[in-house]
Amino acid sequence: MEMMGILDRRLLALVLVNALFAEFVSGRYELIVRPSSESFTKALGTAVVFTCELTYSDQGESVPAARPKWYHNSIEITDKTSSRRYVEDEGEDWPNIRKLYITDISEADIGDYQCTADIDGTEMKKTFNLLLYKDITFDYAPGVQHPAISTDAVIQCQVSGNPKPQLSWRYKGVRLQMGGRHETVENGLHIKNITLQDNGIYICRAEVEAVGRYSEQKISVDVHIPPKITEGPGTSEGVEGNDLSLSCKAEGLPHPEFQYYKDGSSSPLVSSKRVNVDSRTGNVFFSPLMKEDEGNYTCLAHNDVGNQSLSGKVIVYVKPSIDDFQNVSMTEGEATSMICGYRGDPQPNITIQKVGSTETYSPSGTEDQRIFLSTSQPHQANLSIGSLILADSGDYVCKVESKLGSDEKQAKLTVNYRPRFSETHPKSVHIWAGKTRNITCDVQAEPMPTLTWLRGENRIADNDTFHVFTEGRKSNLQVQVRENDQSWVYGSYICEATNEWGINKIDIELIRAIVPDSPESVNVSECFPTGVVLVISPPLNDGGEKVKGYHVEYFEKPVYTNVSFVGDAQNQDVEYAPIPISVHIKDTNRLEIEALKPNTTYVFRVKAENDVGTGNPRELTVKTEAIRKPDPIKITSDKQASAFSYTITWKKPITGGLPIKEYEIKYREVKKDESGVQKLGEWVKFVKIDSPDRPMLSYDLTDLQQKTNYQLEVRALNEEGWSDFNAEFQFSTREADPSEVARMQAASVGPGAIVGIVIVIFVVLLVIIDILCYFVNNCGVTMFICVHLCGRSTVFTKEKAMEEGERECLKSDDDRKETETMTGTLKEGMDGQKEEIDSSEVAVDMKSYKPDKPEKMPII
Repeated sequence: MEMMGILDRRLLALVLVNALFAEFVSGRYELIVRPSSESFTKALGTAVVFTCELTYSDQGESVPAARPKWYHNSIEITDKTSSRRYVEDEGEDWPNIRKLYITDISEADIGDYQCTADIDGTEMKKTFNLLLYKDITFDYAPGVQHPAISTDAVIQCQVSGNPKPQLSWRYKGVRLQMGGRHETVENGLHIKNITLQDNGIYICRAEVEAVGRYSEQKISVDVHIPPKITEGPGTSEGVEGNDLSLSCKAEGLPHPEFQYYKDGSSSPLVSSKRVNVDSRTGNVFFSPLMKEDEGNYTCLAHNDVGNQSLSGKVIVYVKPSIDDFQNVSMTEGEATSMICGYRGDPQPNITIQKVGSTETYSPSGTEDQRIFLSTSQPHQANLSIGSLILADSGDYVCKVESKLGSDEKQAKLTVNYRPRFSETHPKSVHIWAGKTRNITCDVQAEPMPTLTWLRGENRIADNDTFHVFTEGRKSNLQVQVRENDQSWVYGSYICEATNEWGINKIDIELIRAIVPDSPESVNVSECFPTGVVLVISPPLNDGGEKVKGYHVEYFEKPVYTNVSFVGDAQNQDVEYAPIPISVHIKDTNRLEIEALKPNTTYVFRVKAENDVGTGNPRELTVKTEAIRKPDPIKITSDKQASAFSYTITWKKPITGGLPIKEYEIKYREVKKDESGVQKLGEWVKFVKIDSPDRPMLSYDLTDLQQKTNYQLEVRALNEEGWSDFNAEFQFSTREADPSEVARMQAASVGPGAIVGIVIVIFVVLLVIIDILCYFVNNCGVTMFICVHLCGRSTVFTKEKAMEEGERECLKSDDDRKETETMTGTLKEGMDGQKEEIDSSEVAVDMKSYKPDKPEKMPII
């Protein structure tokens, strides 16, 4: 305890000593801050400098070096604190002075500042407070504001200042009382459930009452309405390659703008070369539409007070098309595939067919199990062919089809194989001296073979006899046979075909051609008085060349007289041997010879002909028939006629040896009653004269009834008599259409009716002219009838009497007698004229008039 007391006393003594020293130091040293004040107020954004200096009161002594230090809110300020707030010394000559610079004063500079100096362990300091002065400032108070309708809106008016200003509001010239719907908040005026009636000019007033500062800001409030979508994009369907548009409509104030978002993307759809987005109208136009455009689209309608969205969908159909179908080349016996890549939505029907084949391969399968079509891969059809054969070679068509259209593409399948020759390949060629022929070698091979001609083991080269022409898989060995070549040129020639898969050969014989043998037979198929029909059977041996025709010679068989025998020989003197007639026919073995004599024997010699020449003849003797009546007519016309007419045609008749003089044609209606019994009408008959120069082979029947069956018979007449009628023949007329009925009715008005109508019109014109003459000139037949038959005076006489008036009455008896005498004379003259007219023939005898009619045969 005693020790603790000693320590406390020593500590107290030390404190007293320090205090006395500090008092001593403070009495001799002074720390000065200029300007001097406990508080400074500076404007925001200005600059200030403070000087801190350590001074000594004794003039004779120098001031010890002790640089002052500056602190802001207890944090030392150095020359590196910042570019805006820093300290600076006055140099080595003034070590006891340090200045504080503050530029562009801000709120961060507000606080306590302290300048300190250490003198022999004793700290001296000066403190002052820096305050910020700020005028009333409207930090955020837009002149036009658009709060959203039906919301608790805040009319923004954020004000700052130092000292802090107080806010008040005026609306339509009246101070707003806070409470109810209106309330002043830190950032402005709060209006509950704002409506369009709250639109107008608001005045935000700020004032600092202590210093009398005041300022105000006018704010125009225009309540806006958030968007409301009235028509969403919905579901739109289109075909790729065509145009398609999406539409979105909305209401709002101001009118909203539009954005589209595809498949939930956070980035809006933007216009490109192919897609046009109109943010003002809400339309999106795809031109052309692509499959990638398919998806979900969200329409966002927005303005400055809100937004609304609605989703729709775009479905893109794709017309069927084939993207890829490649040629394939494989070896015989191997398996292969032909892949057809296609597009289409909805999924199209797909088939593959070999050109020239009726079989179609589809995913549903075919009868040929070796070939099948599968569509296991999307947008890909695989035609699999197992164990390729030669018949698989060819062009294949891949076809895709849907309700949107169709497309097809062709690819070639090539089956590689060693050369081979068809079983029907010619094994021989005929030729003769002076002729040039080709020996043709036609090979089947893939790939293209090399063709070589051999005679024995020797390769044939071009010379005077041989020329080789090869093109593709066909080679011709052209052989020109000269007379001196015949001893060696005929024989076997070899065509050798080679490709990478093998070699093959074929032997072809070059054979000498000769003239054909005589025809195997010559027979008479028909015989009549003036002609025969011969049927020729070709020779059994054509000489190696096709028979191209026949030479036929015929003549009347000669009459032989004075027949005598010497040994086995017969000697004959010919009394009559006519010159033979030659006929050459081609491409037929039937010959019809006409203009022969009736009841006459003819000799026919027939020779077959080929390119080498004409062979030996085959002889035939034929006697023509005697003159007779014609054969029955053979009708060749169709059994279906038009509505009102029918054209009969018949084959040129066999005349019986004499010219046809005329034809009898008759027809009648054929009807059936309800029980099916056939009823025949009356015959309508015609006779038509024939001409040898222009033989008749047809005739037109007119004025028939529509929808009627007719029986028809035709026969021919020559000097020997009538032929039999043709075999039973019936034809039918069809039902007429309205235009045909109208034409028929118009045609029914004959020439007689037309002449009668013309006469009636002429008579009416004469009557009209006569009546005009009666009234105008007092003449004509009408006047004659009125005066002499009816006893009436003419209009002219009455008018004369009226004009004469009393003068008629004043005439003397002699005058009246003279007048009567003249009148009687006139009457006699008129009566005579009447008799003369009555005695003449003025009437037209219509019964004796015969109008022209179409030419028809007289009825028998």
